[in-house]
Amino acid sequence: MKKRQIFALILGLLLFAGLLRGPVFPAFAEETDPTDAVSTQEPDPVVTKGSHSPDAYRPIHESRSYMKSAASGILYEVTTDTMVYAWHPDTPLYPSSLTKIMTALLAIEKGDLNELVTVSWQALDSVPSGAMIAGFYPEELITLKELIYVMMVGSANDAAAVIAEHIGGSQEGFVDLMNQRAAELGCTGTRFVNAHGLHHPSQVTTARDMLKIIRQAMEYPFFMDVFGAPNYVLMATNKAEERTFRTTNYMGSQELTMDYYDERVTGGRTGNTDEGHRNLAITAEQDGAVYIAVVLQAESEYAENGVMLRQGAFEDAGLLLDLGFQESRTVQVLYAGQVVEQIPVRSGANDVVIGPMESVSCVLPRDLDTELITTSIELKDQNLTAPVAAGTHIGNCQVYYNGLCVANVPLYTKNDSALVRAEPQEPETPIEQGFDAGAISTAFIVLGVIFAVILVLGGGVILVRKLREVMGRSRNKKRRSERRRSR
Repeated sequence: MKKRQIFALILGLLLFAGLLRGPVFPAFAEETDPTDAVSTQEPDPVVTKGSHSPDAYRPIHESRSYMKSAASGILYEVTTDTMVYAWHPDTPLYPSSLTKIMTALLAIEKGDLNELVTVSWQALDSVPSGAMIAGFYPEELITLKELIYVMMVGSANDAAAVIAEHIGGSQEGFVDLMNQRAAELGCTGTRFVNAHGLHHPSQVTTARDMLKIIRQAMEYPFFMDVFGAPNYVLMATNKAEERTFRTTNYMGSQELTMDYYDERVTGGRTGNTDEGHRNLAITAEQDGAVYIAVVLQAESEYAENGVMLRQGAFEDAGLLLDLGFQESRTVQVLYAGQVVEQIPVRSGANDVVIGPMESVSCVLPRDLDTELITTSIELKDQNLTAPVAAGTHIGNCQVYYNGLCVANVPLYTKNDSALVRAEPQEPETPIEQGFDAGAISTAFIVLGVIFAVILVLGGGVILVRKLREVMGRSRNKKRRSERRRSR
């Protein structure tokens, strides 16, 4: 019994001492998901894409049909990276001879333009009868450069087949390269089955994907030379006399008809589907603005005698160019050297000012309301700490027009901020190291305090009793001693 009382007394004293130092019960940390350290939330497409990308969230102009007959269309301004208009841009449709644009891109990227290519029987046999051809002969020698011209200007399907075999080793090998390159360019709705574009039910593309392919091809000056050529003369070879080819892009040439000629057009490729629809991809330039327009599955109108009265693809493409050049204008929203914000620097000798490195423009409606243009700054670190060097990427500035992000621009520091003093670090307390001040931990503290107080009080009572017993024994011993003396 005495041992238990003594143990309770000691335990009570220890608990009381522990409470003075800090919590004696372990803190229960809140359960967290391991992925919380890295945000899994998808970036806001209104900011990351906005209207400033081929993958734009929304174009500048309202997505209604500005075209008369096309099932799909897109208008993109290259220099400002602005999606100006899009109508069903991700609908898979048959590409027809627009396929040849990807064939030309791969030939330029992977081939030697001056290399002499030998035409094979296998390449010629891969082209169905009745298709448009240049009339090459087996063992005919032609440079890769000449083959690309003949394919793009004359829409020669045998030229496409010869290029495919030369670059890919076989028709199938080249198709694999086409699909691989399309994926690299971010084309999600495209699948190629052949190099020339003759109809196959599994060969499809989208206006947005074709835009991405053309934008990449425009990086090569030779492609633009071919894309904009109104005609091409193939010199005599070891098998044939001189041959002349003329483009079917009537918007870029006056040789065959002036009905659709547009001096703004700098290049183009046409395509006809088996269903009688027309495809068209063009580039155009005026006053510093450079546009890519893609029109898919446009309707044409014919007279009773079969004479074509109008070609819907050319008309619709012209309407898109008018939308870009006449109803839109390029607006500079930020300029190089501009200071957009001043940021304080912890422990720094001074604040830093931030702004863009280059001027930034975008395409907006011509009748825009400037009051609808706003900016928003997004910093990578809200507590910038010295030292900070000039030229440090510190965040982005988003430019909005009527709620749509039209530009997402990197911001950089324009001056240094040296370290002048180190802020003292507050020592971590035991509570900060391991104690969770949540509701559960608080409850445990309260219970611990109550329990400790009970034990301390109980121990105190026991201690008083023990003292009384000791004092009583001492008195009794003294009395006995006095009695012995009196005797």
